[in-house]
Amino acid sequence: MFPKIFIIFIGFFIIISHTQAQNNNQIEIFDIEKRTIIKTIPTNPDIQSVAGKFLSEIKDLYKNINPIPKKGFMVKIPLDPSIKVHNQWINDLIDEVIIIFPIEGSPYIMTYDDQNNTYFFTINNIVNADILLKKMDFSALPNSIFLF
Repeated sequence: MFPKIFIIFIGFFIIISHTQAQNNNQIEIFDIEKRTIIKTIPTNPDIQSVAGKFLSEIKDLYKNINPIPKKGFMVKIPLDPSIKVHNQWINDLIDEVIIIFPIEGSPYIMTYDDQNNTYFFTINNIVNADILLKKMDFSALPNSIFLF
């Protein structure tokens, strides 16, 4: 009986790991107000390149006391290969970036370090936000400068 349970457990673990790995290769667009993923997109080098530009354009820490807005959306982009970020706040390999698009205000980014500390950063160049949205074929903010 023990070997059967062990084999079933290992099989279940492999299936879950494979499913999670597949999901990690997807770009996810999350509607903050609805609290749901509204679109998934396969990763591609063009989108990952734009996401890397966000990381290279870090300007400052985002200093709002509540960094997640009530309305807007977030775009989670896995980075493969990881991107080295070295500045006065973080020195780590980043394997995922989340770009936050509030209904009001400029987009900013959220990321994690190896110890799962969360960082929110403002960026210098918001033009990359428009480029990113175009590459994802996504426009969800009415009356926004980020519509194409």
